[in-house]
Amino acid sequence: IKTEWDRILDDNSLLPKSFTFEKYYAGKYMGELVRIVLRSLFEKEILTECPEEIKITDSISTLDASKVSQDILDGKDTNTKEILGRLACPVNQVMISVLQYIVELLTERASVLVAVPMAFFLDRIDRPMTTIAASGSMYKHHPSLKDKITSKIEMMTDKKFKFGLSDDGSGRGAGLVAAIAQRLAAKK
Repeated sequence: IKTEWDRILDDNSLLPKSFTFEKYYAGKYMGELVRIVLRSLFEKEILTECPEEIKITDSISTLDASKVSQDILDGKDTNTKEILGRLACPVNQVMISVLQYIVELLTERASVLVAVPMAFFLDRIDRPMTTIAASGSMYKHHPSLKDKITSKIEMMTDKKFKFGLSDDGSGRGAGLVAAIAQRLAAKK
């Protein structure tokens, strides 16, 4: 599943060869991954005249990717145009479609990569109801990721589940919230 773009992201990250799975979907990396994919289209001459801004690391943020996703959900292009303009890219229908397609594709991939192990664990745990603790900016702020993950899990398993948001951003904290929620539900 690792693409050439994932390799570039990993090689240039703070911790190369570490947290490689997280780099496929985490908010810390999504915007940069969008930028790397877009830049590669210029480098391969699929798109012409790469603006200097696209060459700058982190010039596309995860918030930018979320705004593009919101445009996709709303059937609009207001945010997408603003982001392209800020990056000195042509603001035309081709560039709007390209940026929206990249963001949607990476969002879909993220949802699948998170949903598959969750569905597996739900089947493996085999409880009547399970609370999955979730943390992170992508889950909390991305306009479509939560729904995409939920629908994909529901396609892969008939086990009942719900998500509980853990705002501390720590895996230990998320696990603790899930454990506490499960115990409280069992007492009722």
